Amino acid sequence: MKLAVLICVSFLIYLSSAEPQPREDTDTPGFGCTREYNPVCGDDGITYSNECMLHWESKLRNQNVNVKHEGKCETS
Repeated sequence: MKLAVLICVSFLIYLSSAEPQPREDTDTPGFGCTREYNPVCGDDGITYSNECMLHWESKLRNQNVNVKHEGKCETS
């Protein structure tokens, strides 16, 4: 019985010392962004569904896109 408790405690200590690996999932569109629709217009003239998606797309394309204004971009 004592051996089983010792093994269980050792296993729990082992699991608690493990550090989670950071996940870089850039293949998933908008990874980490909510799906709420709160449109913003980027200074690249593209409407994004929310500010998080604007920054995610900016990072994905290796560009520096900023919020021009809240709401949809005006089309000419």
